[in-house]
Amino acid sequence: MKRLFKVQAALVMLLVTACVTVNIYFPAAEIKKDAEDVVKSVYGIEGQQKPGTEAPKEGSWLNLVGPREAFAQDYKSLSNSVTRGIGEQLKQLYPQLKPYLASGNMGLDEDGFAVLRDKSGLNMQQVGEINRLAAQDRSLKMQLYQEKAKAAQTPDKVGDVQAIYADVWKGFAEPGTWIQDGGGWKQK
Repeated sequence: MKRLFKVQAALVMLLVTACVTVNIYFPAAEIKKDAEDVVKSVYGIEGQQKPGTEAPKEGSWLNLVGPREAFAQDYKSLSNSVTRGIGEQLKQLYPQLKPYLASGNMGLDEDGFAVLRDKSGLNMQQVGEINRLAAQDRSLKMQLYQEKAKAAQTPDKVGDVQAIYADVWKGFAEPGTWIQDGGGWKQK
């Protein structure tokens, strides 16, 4: 009887420790962390933390036993030469956008793209320049989202990547930037 109990206990321990679930999932948290790194680099605010965010808390000792999840990716693998190149292009574009964002002529739409918001005080050449810059911003950001989705091995989730990035672009935008929210505009 004692031997049977030992065998059963050993089998239970083996089953508990052998339960590993491999999830291939959309890595939203990793993409958000990656987005924060990219956006802070573009905006020139590296090293700063977004207000209201805090470091993740440690798990309990119960996480040491029982089934665990193994993930296919970590967020660092979302960066590659293509995404870094696009990030550099966005970084070079931002100083051209910044005066128009500061004046309120441009704003960030609900999707985080820089758009013409107000033509007041602009001549036709400036309106054309803003539209050109806005098109370049949209094109580069869409390329970035497509590449990040591929790097996360979720190429069909470009829209999800874009939504995460949109929140981060708007969240780290400078105070005074106009942001579209629910169709209307408000100043950050």
